[in-house]
Amino acid sequence: MTNRFIKKFKKPFFYEGNIKKVKDISFILIISILSIIMWFNLNHFHPNNIVNFLEDKISSMGRGNGFPYDISNHKIKNNNFTLYGGNVLFLSDNSFVALNNSAKQICVKNHNFSNPSFRYNGGRFIIYDVGGNDYRIDTLSRTLYKSSYENKIICCGISESGTYALITDSKDFLSEMTVYNGSNREIYKYYFANKCVSDVAVSDNSKTLSTCGFYTKEGVLTSFVYIHDLKSEEPKYQFEFDDNMLFFIRYFSNDNIVVVGDKKVSILNSRTGSKKDIEYDKKILSCFDFDKDHGIVYNILPTNSGQNSEIILIGIDGSVTAKVSSDTKFQSVSYKGGKIAALSENQIYVYNISGNLDGIFDTSSISKSIKLASPSKVYVMQENKIYDISLK
Repeated sequence: MTNRFIKKFKKPFFYEGNIKKVKDISFILIISILSIIMWFNLNHFHPNNIVNFLEDKISSMGRGNGFPYDISNHKIKNNNFTLYGGNVLFLSDNSFVALNNSAKQICVKNHNFSNPSFRYNGGRFIIYDVGGNDYRIDTLSRTLYKSSYENKIICCGISESGTYALITDSKDFLSEMTVYNGSNREIYKYYFANKCVSDVAVSDNSKTLSTCGFYTKEGVLTSFVYIHDLKSEEPKYQFEFDDNMLFFIRYFSNDNIVVVGDKKVSILNSRTGSKKDIEYDKKILSCFDFDKDHGIVYNILPTNSGQNSEIILIGIDGSVTAKVSSDTKFQSVSYKGGKIAALSENQIYVYNISGNLDGIFDTSSISKSIKLASPSKVYVMQENKIYDISLK
C-alpha cells in the first residue's frame, strides 16, 4: 500500500493532466473576479457596455515600466488629462493614450485633429475636432465608429449607454444639435435660432440631455440652460442666467445637473426643474474638477495673488460639503475618498473633508495638473512627464 502511494506521486506536478486543471482553475478565477467587479459596478452597466468592459479589463492587464511616463512628444491641454477606471487618460495634439497603474500603454489612438477634445462615459470615448468636422468613438480596445459631419463641431457629449450629441454651427441658425443612439442612428434634432451653445451633456439613462450657452437679450449678454426630453420637440425646462457666462455642464449620477460659469456654480434638478446657485462672492474661478459620483470641487480667489483663496466641494445633492481657506493660489484641484488635493506650481496641498491641512508634497518641478487616484496616490502632469506620487 505504501509503495503504491509513493509511486502515485512520482509523476511531476506539471504533467499534461495537471496543466489542464491549472488552466481550468485559472479561467474560473478570472471569470469570478470579473463577475465580482461587474456586480459592484452594476449601476454603471448597460447591455451594450458588458463586452466593452470585459475587453477593456483584459487589455488593461500586464505591467509597464512604471512612472514617470515620458510625454515630451505630446502637447496636452489640462482639460485633456484625466483618470477613468483606474487608468490615466490623455489626449494630445497627435494621439489619445491610456496607461494603466504601472504606465503600460493599453491604448494608443493616433489622430490628425487640429484642436482635439474628448468626452467619456460608460467605457466609450468620443474624440472630436473642435472647429473641424471629424469625430470618432472608441473604447480602450477598439474603434467603434468614425465619421465626418457637414458642419463645424463645437462640442460633444456621450451617455453610458452610448447615446451621443453633437453641437455644431448651422447654415440657417446660430447652433444646432444632433443626437444619435448607440448604433449611430439619428434620433433627435434641435435648432438654436439665436443662441450660441458652449457645452452639452447627455444623462446616463439617455432620456434627457442638457445644453448651456449664451445669447443677447435687449443688448445684454445672457446665459441659458435647456433641459431637453428626447421625446419632446421643445425643451422640458429653460433657465436664464444674468451676468454669468456658462461654459461647462454635466450630469451627476443622481441625474442632477451641474453648470459652471464665471460668477457661480448652479445645481439643477432635471426631474423637478429646481435650481440652486452657489455664488463666488465676487471672487475669480481659478480651477475645478468634476466627478459624477462625488461632486465638483473648485478654487476661487479674490485676486491673482492667492490671498483669501477658497476651495469649495459641492456634493451631487447640491450641498456644500467642504470649505478650505488658504493664502495659496492653486492651478489644479482634485477630490477622492474624503481628500482634496490642490496643486500650486511644484507643491501639492492635501486637505481632509474638515478643511484641515494633512500635508504638503513636492512634485520636484513646476506641474500643470493633478488627478487623485485614491486618498493616498495622485497623478501629476508636468511639461514632459507624468508622475505618480504617494501621499502617505
